[in-house]
Amino acid sequence: MSFLKIFSAAAILDFLGLQTKASAQRRVFTNAALIAGGVVVGAGAALFLAPKSGRELRSDVKHRAQELSARMNESRAVQNAKRRIGEMKSRVEERVESIEDPSIPQHV
Repeated sequence: MSFLKIFSAAAILDFLGLQTKASAQRRVFTNAALIAGGVVVGAGAALFLAPKSGRELRSDVKHRAQELSARMNESRAVQNAKRRIGEMKSRVEERVESIEDPSIPQHV
């Protein structure tokens, strides 16, 4: 029995072709990934198996891609605007501090 002490539990399980039980968090993540993948595949299959002509299907795909692109551009524009507003706010705060504290040199 003492010779078993030199092997780790993982090594013994691996030798027997077994593995440890997955954590609940890992199972949830795996299941969520499988569900998300299934949704994507199902949506794609529904899109291509719908009773539409090729021209209509291509038009729909193009239209949806343009909508997605527009949403992404809007999101980028909002992020850029927030960044620029933050920069302007910092500059205004610096100016206010320099006006309040005469020891700070003023830049015009």
